[in-house]
Amino acid sequence: TTTVATLTVTASPSSSAPPTLTPWKPCRPYYLQDLRNLAVQARRTVSLAPDAINNLKYDPANPQFNFTIKTVQEWGITNVNAHPFHLHISPFQLVNQVPTGGPANWFALGDWQDTLASGNATNQGGIIVDLTYPSPCCFNPSIRFRTEFVGKVIVHCHILTHEDAGAMALTKSIGTGGVTAAMISTSLSFVCPP
Repeated sequence: TTTVATLTVTASPSSSAPPTLTPWKPCRPYYLQDLRNLAVQARRTVSLAPDAINNLKYDPANPQFNFTIKTVQEWGITNVNAHPFHLHISPFQLVNQVPTGGPANWFALGDWQDTLASGNATNQGGIIVDLTYPSPCCFNPSIRFRTEFVGKVIVHCHILTHEDAGAMALTKSIGTGGVTAAMISTSLSFVCPP
């Protein structure tokens, strides 16, 4: 082997604490606007089980959830401690109860997700994160989302064997005037916090 470089690191004689960083407040695309203070048009409960959602097995002919586009939907998710919840197409915002554990602030109120992990460990981007819940029986988070997609979308348990056994449901969003990328002006495409 050949030594290419040698790096010597010594502590500074006046080592002080690193500066406190201001929390980062990113500009968000228009479809990720904070929904926590907006009026909710519909509330639903989604109860996950190993083979069903709301005690109903998947039925491709009959949507279990129907809603109008551009309305704020709030869904209470039950049994997520044993079943990771995944909603296609529309990201959702965490509005109450988040799992703790893993890196600091791994989940936080107001975060946007597409899957809400369950159990005591989850693989997030190739990193195994231990998650804990306030109480396994009572971790019932609420999520909010607003979609502009018109059509049918799947929601399901993200454990493949549960999904295959029927733990998924069809949603149907109706309406006209869904937004396309071509309709968004640059000035309206991002919302920046003050």
